[in-house]
Amino acid sequence: MEEQKQMRSMDVFMNGNAEEVQNIEVEKVISERFKDTEGNPVPCILKPTTTAKVNQLQKNCTDWKGKRGSKQKILNNEKFAAKLAVECTVYPNFKDKELLDSYGLIDPCEVIEKIFNLPGEYAELIDAVLDINGFDDKFEDLVEEAKN
Repeated sequence: MEEQKQMRSMDVFMNGNAEEVQNIEVEKVISERFKDTEGNPVPCILKPTTTAKVNQLQKNCTDWKGKRGSKQKILNNEKFAAKLAVECTVYPNFKDKELLDSYGLIDPCEVIEKIFNLPGEYAELIDAVLDINGFDDKFEDLVEEAKN
């Protein structure tokens, strides 16, 4: 019984006891087309963001549809995914002025589509960004895991 109480101690959730989100970085090869001088694929470096930042991005990517009195909020999923990718990609830095200028663009979301212009590459980046932010578990999988 004492062991169960210890396992449920609130101490682990106290401020300062969790690994800082900013300290986590993952390397992921998104495309085999980008190679270093030795011919090895160059990985992107990804980091998770915070819940507060995700909420802000969602708010910025939400449109109102409908007529006065019956308006609905609709999240623009494509815009949200691109902005989240910009936020979570350390390398390449999609906000880099020199990189943007080389493509003749201003919007970092557009440069992602130019760099990873194969649909599978773009999808791979978005999937990796979602994974690092904990969006990789399907609800059904979590329910099944909870049953076991």
